[in-house]
Amino acid sequence: MQKLCDEDLPAHLLPHLTSDEPPAPCVPDCWSDSSALLEYAQSLTQALLSRTLPDSVTVTLTGLLHDLVILLTDYLKQPYIRGGSLL
Repeated sequence: MQKLCDEDLPAHLLPHLTSDEPPAPCVPDCWSDSSALLEYAQSLTQALLSRTLPDSVTVTLTGLLHDLVILLTDYLKQPYIRGGSLL
């Protein structure tokens, strides 16, 4: 997921993603940093793949990972800006 976020967008998509005014955030400011959310999702995935957690913790963290992915895909509408360039 992180690799895809760091790649340049295909040129044919840029006109569809351009706006004079960015959309209003759908989530609180503390959740609008996609880099942090991606790191959280990666860490949860690694923890779950380790298969060393108690079953109850695995179930809870699986739900949290699900919610993070939904947040990233459905609600995070702000552009991803890194190093001064729009990605």
